[in-house]
Amino acid sequence: KTISTTFSGPISKATLDTKITQVETATKKLVTQIKTVPAPNTSDGKAAKQQLDQLSTDVNTTITNAQSAVSQIPSNASAVEVASALIPLAPQVKSLATSAQSAIKSLQSAGGSLASAFKSTASCKNLGG
Repeated sequence: KTISTTFSGPISKATLDTKITQVETATKKLVTQIKTVPAPNTSDGKAAKQQLDQLSTDVNTTITNAQSAVSQIPSNASAVEVASALIPLAPQVKSLATSAQSAIKSLQSAGGSLASAFKSTASCKNLGG
């Protein structure tokens, strides 16, 4: 959220390259953090792990596609050229946001200790929205 709202000045290939790098770094950190927490050995835990693994894959795929789109933009591209290169990414980003929201809601509504842990962990509270 922070990365997408901190654009200053005109959008160019250089600013997009910087943002993509920031997103990639933040995503790798998130995936690492998610994978270091073992899922509870319950059906809810296994389902949550599967959903988070899929979300990690979707995030990485979207970032790869964004990097590819940005790499196709000429250095001196006009705003129209930049927009044209990015328009195909919109459905992927929207789908990713929906998947992330679904994963969060699923974790919040999970039963037992998984839901309790998610709801009581400070770093997870701000995800509730």
